Amino acid sequence: MHTNYIFQFLVTRDGKKVITAGKDKKIKIWDWIKQKLSNTLMFHDDTVETICMSTNEKLLFSGGLDKKIGVWSLQSETQICQLNSDFPLRTLTLTDDNDYLIAEKKAANRRENEFCFWLLEKNNDAFRLNVTLKGVNCCYVTPNNMYMGLMDKKKLDIWNI
Repeated sequence: MHTNYIFQFLVTRDGKKVITAGKDKKIKIWDWIKQKLSNTLMFHDDTVETICMSTNEKLLFSGGLDKKIGVWSLQSETQICQLNSDFPLRTLTLTDDNDYLIAEKKAANRRENEFCFWLLEKNNDAFRLNVTLKGVNCCYVTPNNMYMGLMDKKKLDIWNI
């Protein structure tokens, strides 16, 4: 069990694993069938607020208030590498083709959000784009990576990328 709040959970498509991220700086992988803890992943120095999986469910990405992104193999349940951010991470989203990882800054006020994009196929920070946007609540990239939708409380903007 986590020793504090759980911020996010994921379930694999086959329903066999549940993955949780918590304030206790840990990611836990649960065997849903056996109803027991399979593994605890430790890497972060502060709260883990967000996790996301690749579409083939081979990779897990974790982000938190320590400005670090952990990249994990779900097959071996071990860390593969680390990406660094300039800001505490609020959300991570992976495009459907697994090419881009999008991070949203955890802003003190919800009026200005910052997004950072990593091109993952290069397996490093070589391509990184920081964008500051005001009033954005949600960011979504279409599966073909042609369009990005940004939504605030009153409108939806679609960008051709």
